[in-house]
Amino acid sequence: ARKVPLEEKNQYGGTPLGQAVWSAINEPLPGHLALIEALLEAGSNPDFTSYPTGNERIDDLLKRFNAKT
Repeated sequence: ARKVPLEEKNQYGGTPLGQAVWSAINEPLPGHLALIEALLEAGSNPDFTSYPTGNERIDDLLKRFNAKT
């Protein structure tokens, strides 16, 4: 809605989606899955994440948005 660049790289070289997926795996909080889904629905490229992640719920969501292995 605010036209924020979805593929902007952070200081570690990851995108907002990649960071959200990393955080959901390594520091899980209840809102992570909804955040990942919102980023994907906004147009984030799922190919900039590590997939499969080993987390069934996250992997199902990434697969739904055509993530490639």
